[in-house]
Parts: sequence; structure tokens; C-alpha cells
Amino acid sequence: MTIDANLENGPLPNRGITDCICLLVFFLFIGFYGSTVMYGFKNGRPDKLLRPVNGDGSLCGVAGLDDYPYLFFLM
Repeated sequence: MTIDANLENGPLPNRGITDCICLLVFFLFIGFYGSTVMYGFKNGRPDKLLRPVNGDGSLCGVAGLDDYPYLFFLM
């Protein structure tokens, strides 16, 4: 097995950044993800994710079920 002559004394001294494009794509993804989350909270109903649901599909503690904020019926 032969060792590359450039690596005999350790790593190469002329190293540089090689993942600039990946870093740019990562930041674009994070920005897009943040914008979709903000759009979802602004135009959606996040309470449907956080509240329990009764057997009829109604959210507990909302619209006529104000007296039962934590009641949960199993189907």
C-alpha cells in the first residue's frame, strides 16, 4: 500500500472552503422553512394541532365545549 507523497507530512497546507454551495443551499432551506411556518401560523389553525379532539371531531375547549378544555374521548 502506497501513501500519497503530498500526505506524508500531514494534510495539505493549501486548503480552502469547499462547501460554500451546500452552506448557501442550507441557509436558503432554513429561510424557506421559516417562511412556510410563518405563513402556516398566520393563515392556518395551529390550535388544531395542540388541542384534543372529541369523538365528533370537535376541538375541546372551543365553540360550545368551553366547559371541557381537557376532555378527550377515545374512538
